[in-house]
Amino acid sequence: MIEHLDLGSVVPVAHDASGPPAIGWSLAHPGRVSALVLLNTYYCAMKTLRPPEAILLYSTPILRNIARMVVGRYDLLDRKLYAWQVGRFVRDPVVRSEVVPLLYSRFLESRPAFWSLNADLLRTVRSRTRMIPQMRAFERPVRVVFGADDPYLNAGMAGRFHELFPDSDKFLLDGARHYVQVDEPDEVSRLILSATSADAPVPDDRRYPHWRYD
Repeated sequence: MIEHLDLGSVVPVAHDASGPPAIGWSLAHPGRVSALVLLNTYYCAMKTLRPPEAILLYSTPILRNIARMVVGRYDLLDRKLYAWQVGRFVRDPVVRSEVVPLLYSRFLESRPAFWSLNADLLRTVRSRTRMIPQMRAFERPVRVVFGADDPYLNAGMAGRFHELFPDSDKFLLDGARHYVQVDEPDEVSRLILSATSADAPVPDDRRYPHWRYD
């Protein structure tokens, strides 16, 4: 698509499972990357990485086969499990009540891809750990923007990304959860749009009292 649209350099924005392909592509094509933005995502093995419960269920050998069979037979259970897990990703209950059912309606069509992704998840994370030297050598700007209240792809992982990428900054948005772009859309948009700017935002406690920055 980048070639077809003749976009030149781009700013990949990775969230959740898009981390491995977005980071991998950026490492392979640094000359095409103006900046890389990471939003509560993963790539390689990290000490504080904690898979969401549903992801652990669907990525564990043998257990995942049982889980697929059960949810395939009990639609209500499938819906409740999804609402419970994804509902934990969004802070505001009003927004949650609107967003989660919409996401579930779209999830149904993509379920085979979701199962395939999780079946390969452990191998993917292990294999990407071999790419740490390339991460340390990556010279393009990297902006790490994480919801600080995500217990899964968490603040510890944001710090590790900040350590691994030499030209990186880190923003932890207090109170925001896994869907940081849903919980704090204005701040996340601002940080993405300014990722390649010489006038990148510097936290000011008077304007952004809930930002933490490194």
